[in-house]
Amino acid sequence: MHNRARETREQLDVRKASNVQKVEKYSKLNKMVMENHQIKNYDAESFALSAKLLELNPEIGTVWNYRRLSLMHLHSTRSSSPAPAPAPCALLDAELALVERALHKNPKSYGAWHHRKWVVAQGQSDLQRELVLCGRLLDLDCRNFHCWSYRRYVASLASRSLEEELEFTTHKIEQNFSNYSAWHLRTRLLPQLHSSASSPLDPALQQSPQLAETSDSDNPICRPVGLVKHPPMYPSPPCPSSHLPIPSASVLPHPTTPINTSATSAFNCKIHSTTIASSSPSTSITSLTTSASTSTSASTRPLASSSSSSTILPTTTSLCPSSPSSLPVEVVAREAELVKQAFFTEPADQSAWLYHRWLMAHLPTTDGDGGASAQAVLEGEVNSVRELLELEPDSKWAMLTLARMLEAIREGSLSDNGDEETNKRERELVDLYSKLIVKDTCRNKYFRDKLISLVTKVS
Repeated sequence: MHNRARETREQLDVRKASNVQKVEKYSKLNKMVMENHQIKNYDAESFALSAKLLELNPEIGTVWNYRRLSLMHLHSTRSSSPAPAPAPCALLDAELALVERALHKNPKSYGAWHHRKWVVAQGQSDLQRELVLCGRLLDLDCRNFHCWSYRRYVASLASRSLEEELEFTTHKIEQNFSNYSAWHLRTRLLPQLHSSASSPLDPALQQSPQLAETSDSDNPICRPVGLVKHPPMYPSPPCPSSHLPIPSASVLPHPTTPINTSATSAFNCKIHSTTIASSSPSTSITSLTTSASTSTSASTRPLASSSSSSTILPTTTSLCPSSPSSLPVEVVAREAELVKQAFFTEPADQSAWLYHRWLMAHLPTTDGDGGASAQAVLEGEVNSVRELLELEPDSKWAMLTLARMLEAIREGSLSDNGDEETNKRERELVDLYSKLIVKDTCRNKYFRDKLISLVTKVS
């Protein structure tokens, strides 16, 4: 198959026998490590066996936990041991080398990345070396979100500036527009970069000044500090008044936790509304965009059950009212140019379209000129997407984005241009939703509902 030489019967038997021997050795090694973990045997020999097992299979989270306990034990008994024991920094450097070998085996190993983060959180690692390693791994796979998440943590410890990180994301996006993690990081950087008050790269990660002091990579002296079992590795949930644009999975509430609608009133605007692509034509979009101020029983509400057959899809129906999370108009215009390059290069890739949705959500509707600059940016985006549709008439994302922006203007977020222009826009919306019904069969009933409401208004 595929120009490969067919194995003879003898070669196949030899390979199978070799695989059986490997499985037996692996099973024996795994059993020994698990027994050592069960009896809490943390000596050097058991420690070495766990390293061999993780090099073979880095996906065993229990063994990574065992190594962390072993490291704590080896360090705590270092002073009482008659034999010379390695310094903490030597132990941690060896751990980083082990994790690096494990990442060569599987660059997307959850356990390996978590363990590396734990080691770096001890505050004795060379942060610049970690940033270089992340750069090399992202050169191999620019969409490795494990590496992106880890790099963001290290960059925060290394006091990298917001401008440097934004430039890094621009470089990676220009290498490959289909890079969800790079686009996502921009959504975290831009609000901080253009906020009125200066803030660090990620305030939630700056919980331990002691950690920042002990992670100075310019000082080659190994500091004789102890290992921390639970170092500050993950941010605490932000307060409602400082909501981040796209919260990470580590700060999302439990599915059964009720949502306080008063704390999330900024998301009652149409740009952040949600639509249900349900198989039932009776699903109403208005039921999901009702403001908290008009609801008497929606002070708290549970998240949708996982058993629901509906799919929640973010939409961009209209512009969000001016809020502290809005970006300057000139910043949105500049970012729109970068997104436009992605649109015309890879119109079928959704990562840039999702970033465009977020970008339009942070376009202010009120500024010094009464919203004229924001309207000009929106109209420019409408013309750009129309131009793309002339080249790519079957682009679903372009049709949906254009429809959302036209609805943003139609629903009165920005000034209107008269009845004739309104009727023309309505007809264009009818045409777009008619095409989407055929193009996107998974959501055609939602588009059919939108089309019916539009036809009713036009007639």
